[in-house]
Amino acid sequence: MATLKRIDTYDNKTAESLANLFAETFEEEGFFRFLFKTHKPRAKKFQKAMTKLLLKFYVRKNHPVFALEEEGRYVGFAFVKAPKKGICLRNFLEGLLFTPYALVGGFYSVRVFRAKRLLGPMRRKSKIPRRHATLMAIGVAEEARGKGYGKTLLERVRQNAKENGYSGVYLYTADKPNVTMYEKAGYALLEANGKDSVLTIYHMFLSIEA
Repeated sequence: MATLKRIDTYDNKTAESLANLFAETFEEEGFFRFLFKTHKPRAKKFQKAMTKLLLKFYVRKNHPVFALEEEGRYVGFAFVKAPKKGICLRNFLEGLLFTPYALVGGFYSVRVFRAKRLLGPMRRKSKIPRRHATLMAIGVAEEARGKGYGKTLLERVRQNAKENGYSGVYLYTADKPNVTMYEKAGYALLEANGKDSVLTIYHMFLSIEA
């Protein structure tokens, strides 16, 4: 059985472990597969570098990062952006200094023309309460699926939002099968944008009762 914990400090071992897990779980995810050449080594290095930067920013700014640990390794994660908390420019520049080659190389793995086509579908037209959390990323290792770990992470995200008095949790996904999973967790589909393009973005919201 996995242990659920919140990552409150940044260390290289944790960052490397979560970065590897992120790259593994998102390799076939719709949004990343559409935007990046995920089979390319450069793309994986880019994803890992960005995950490490993201973790550093979230820990420094006290955004919740939840992780599931099983037998000494991480098998699940959830990155949650709290409302009205930005990214420290100093931390961002500091991160770039330590990962320049991976980041620059990663840009060659981006499908630029596809990125432009995502601008429309990514825009959410539905209005939601301002003070809400955003579930930026969630994933479970392939070998750990089927154990209810995804449900555990989603429930912890919901609890965190309620504990902090947020109006709800917003997320978007490009994988239609995930819509059903999120709906079972209480999320409502707000809109599906880009049906006439290559990729459809599903915008969803979980309302938290006061």
